[in-house]
This record gives sequence, C-alpha cells and structure tokens, in this order.
Amino acid sequence: MLPLMILAIFSSCGEEIDLGYPAKVSLNPDGGEVELKGSSLLTALDLYEGDMRGELFNPALDSEATDEREDDMINIGGMRLPWISVICVQNKSNPRLRVNVSPNETGRKRKVVIHCFRGNDWCEIEAVQGSK
Repeated sequence: MLPLMILAIFSSCGEEIDLGYPAKVSLNPDGGEVELKGSSLLTALDLYEGDMRGELFNPALDSEATDEREDDMINIGGMRLPWISVICVQNKSNPRLRVNVSPNETGRKRKVVIHCFRGNDWCEIEAVQGSK
C-alpha cells in the first residue's frame, strides 16, 4: 500500500512538457514588444530574474497595458519586473504571451525565466536582452 501512495504523490507533481512556447527568446536591446505564440492555454504564469520574483498585475486595470478584447479570451493576468512585463493573452485559437521590455542601457545583458503552467504541467522560457 505504501509504494502505491508514494507513486501517487510523485505522479501528481506535474512535469516539464512542451506547451508550444519557445524555450529561448532574444529581446531587442532598444526595447519594444514581442509576442510568443504557444499551442496550449495556460493556467498560471511566473517570472524570475535570478532570485527576484516578478510582481503579479492585472493588465485590464493597468493604465499602461493595452488590453485587447476577444470573445474567447481568458485573462490570467501578467507578471512584471522594473524593465519587463509579460501579459498572458489566452485566446482558445491563438494562445500567446505579450512581452514588453524597456531599452537596456545597463551595459550588460539581462536575463529572465518565464514559467508557464497548464495545471500541474509547466515549461520555461529563457528571455535574454542584450545591451545597447
């Protein structure tokens, strides 16, 4: 009985799978917006720069975010750090992430990891922005 319980616990933890989003993306040093298309609707999103976690925000309430409305859109919100924001635009026929970055004038490259979740399953996107 105990081995079955252990198996059930580990099998419910989820795993890293291909959700159709790119594993790596290069961001323009001059800043701007990039859309990352996927093949799966997401249920959650997370953003990390090293050990700094992004702040959760609602794009519909943010005056700086442009929020398009579509009949079958599911909005799970967005995550942001001081120089980058990621908005989840989950349209059943066209799931995607909208990534906005400010110009990189730090003199060094910047890197974040975007964690995308669908239930217990997940994928990671490494986003790197070179310096100007």
